[in-house]
Amino acid sequence: KATSHLATSELQCLEVATSDLARRRRKHAKRMLKILKGHRYSRFVTKLQQWLDQPHFQASAEWPIALVLPDLLSPLVNRLLLHPGWLTVIAQPLHPTAQVGDLRNTQIEGDLNRYGEVLHDLRKQFKRVRYQTEFFVPFYDAAYAKQTEEFKVLQDLLGELHDSQVQGEFLENTLGRFWPEVLPSVSDRLQQDRSDLWQQWLPLQQKYLNPVFRDQLRALLLHPQSNDTPQPLAS
Repeated sequence: KATSHLATSELQCLEVATSDLARRRRKHAKRMLKILKGHRYSRFVTKLQQWLDQPHFQASAEWPIALVLPDLLSPLVNRLLLHPGWLTVIAQPLHPTAQVGDLRNTQIEGDLNRYGEVLHDLRKQFKRVRYQTEFFVPFYDAAYAKQTEEFKVLQDLLGELHDSQVQGEFLENTLGRFWPEVLPSVSDRLQQDRSDLWQQWLPLQQKYLNPVFRDQLRALLLHPQSNDTPQPLAS
């Protein structure tokens, strides 16, 4: 975020926080380099290359892809639909004309702290679903491709929400629990961002809890294209 609008005192506090962040990054970068130069990673790369040179598949890889796609994708999407993150109940978003300060009078902050981990886990499930369903776009129609795009939107939205929470936790760990008092502009901006993101999330949450939509999503996976179907996973 731009910092040109911040007061001098806030800029000074941010410099303390960013210096601490830079120190942590150097520490973790050093640890990562040690892992990448280590024996375990070298052995992993060797084993992976051996598999790529002579890959081995399960017996079902011999079947036509259009035959098995519903069986591959349905359990993945079913796990998404059964995730407890859909059942989080959080305060309604602010009215578009509400002031930033009004956000402190809502339950959004407390509820997000309570449900933050389960929502982050839902975001990771969206990531799995998104990348695996994207891989099979050529085998389905335009409706399927559109759905994979929505998976991406939901993954990104929950990712931004989690990033905002992580920023707040970092500032609290670095500057103390009363950091909003020394960084009021930053605190207001983070809270407003979370409110904006939640206004985007709520209608999508209701959509995925709708029985009609859930039936449509399940049905979408059942009919891959059978004409001019690409080659099976393995021959």
